[in-house]
Amino acid sequence: MELDEDIRVVVLTGSGKHFSVGGELKSFNDQEDQIDKYLLQVTNHFVTIQKVVIAVVNGTAAGAGMSLACWTDLTYATTNSKFTLAYTKAGLTPDGGSTYFLPRISLELKKHLN
Repeated sequence: MELDEDIRVVVLTGSGKHFSVGGELKSFNDQEDQIDKYLLQVTNHFVTIQKVVIAVVNGTAAGAGMSLACWTDLTYATTNSKFTLAYTKAGLTPDGGSTYFLPRISLELKKHLN
């Protein structure tokens, strides 16, 4: 995909009633390091790819799913879309780079609104 010049845009979306709800906390005990490693690799790949990456959020984007929507070049949301960082309700820090990307989105919006 990255080397295919015919592909100029990547569209990420979910099927069913959720866009992406991230991972289940209970399943992380034995796999946490592996999950973090793969999430970092996926995030790094899509952030550095020389293609336009668009998220079409149709439903809930929670945890890493919300982070994914934050690091795309453009995010479309439907009227029934919901965004939550999820882990904060369990007293944990958000994952997937949201603490890096979300403030930068806010700064960009502020620039365009002034």
